[in-house]
Amino acid sequence: MTGITPNVLLIENKLESITQNKEIFSSLHLQTTRTGIPTSADLLVTLLSNNYDCIMCHVSQSAVVQKALKKLSRTLPLLLLGPAAKIPKLPSSANGGVAYLNAPFSPKVLKAVVEILIRSNQYCH
Repeated sequence: MTGITPNVLLIENKLESITQNKEIFSSLHLQTTRTGIPTSADLLVTLLSNNYDCIMCHVSQSAVVQKALKKLSRTLPLLLLGPAAKIPKLPSSANGGVAYLNAPFSPKVLKAVVEILIRSNQYCH
């Protein structure tokens, strides 16, 4: 994405189980806010007080994120990260695109998927 740095909310809960290297997220050259938000109510407050372009989280956090996203009036893509053992059924979302990236992944692939999600969300809504 040229000229614009995407603002991504990175929910770190359980991500250590798929990557031991937290620097992978720092190396993305995205404006990334790291949080460990445990509830959909806390997440909703965070989403309402900031203008995020995308959310990244562990696949196990998808229910909490989807619950918060349903309460928003704007679209927001979601990137679920998880282990390579099994690709989960992705939740449907009226709030933006949903993608799954299984570990291990490179920073370049992660950044490309984020950019694709954000671009597709911009063109679809």
